[in-house]
Amino acid sequence: MTINEFETEVQNYYSKPWNPAQKKAVSQWLSKKSEKIIGLVFAELLKSFSTRYKTAPVIAEFEEALKLVKKSRSDEMSNAPEIKDVREGWEEFTENEIKDALSSLPWIKRG
Repeated sequence: MTINEFETEVQNYYSKPWNPAQKKAVSQWLSKKSEKIIGLVFAELLKSFSTRYKTAPVIAEFEEALKLVKKSRSDEMSNAPEIKDVREGWEEFTENEIKDALSSLPWIKRG
């Protein structure tokens, strides 16, 4: 998500634009983040920051959302199975060995 998309979507979703000082601060904060992080922060804001007061979130809420994103990603990674290097024990095959192996597969055209 780009900075412009984020700014537009947040202000529209929360029904209130930032004042000029807030907009400048928000733009500066966002300029230090990747588009991927901006998108993740936006998604987290939608889940955790209420529209009840019709006030668009600012940097304090962005930082809290970013912490939640990092925590959830960290939890996901700690629960992920260990990834083994698929090249471990890898053997090199000759061209003929590869052709022989492929020829035994019925969906591979021979020729």
